[in-house]
Amino acid sequence: MDFELEPPRGAGPFRIGDSADTATDAARHLGELTLLCRTTDSSGGWAVHRSSGLSIFIYLDSTDRLEAIEFGASPGTVERVMYAGVPIFDTHADEVLRHLRRRTTVTESPKEPGRSFTATELQLGLWRGVVPESPADPHGRYFESVLVARPGYWD
Repeated sequence: MDFELEPPRGAGPFRIGDSADTATDAARHLGELTLLCRTTDSSGGWAVHRSSGLSIFIYLDSTDRLEAIEFGASPGTVERVMYAGVPIFDTHADEVLRHLRRRTTVTESPKEPGRSFTATELQLGLWRGVVPESPADPHGRYFESVLVARPGYWD
């Protein structure tokens, strides 16, 4: 199964602003739900860990509305997460960033240089655990997480 990112509206079967019931029903159709508790200051969310290696996280705001959808995977995961025809987890991170920068401004996080990027206009965030240390280093070449959020999520 492929999941298409449609920032800032949603991704796959999820729509930003959906009620908690609608979002969890959609997630439940994808697998067994695991409750998430992010912090004491935020509402919870749900996770689905699929046998393909893809993980899906849905985050709820204080009014129990879907505020963000996150996908996590590693290269080679059978299911793909796509944005505008580009498979996010199977395309080199540098190429994903070039593709995004042709469409919008992409900001690199000063707290996680080279690892975390935000396309605020799209309400899209990308993350990888490490940055390659040299041209020969295979680690950190691909993103491991992508998030679609409600407008204002990063404000």
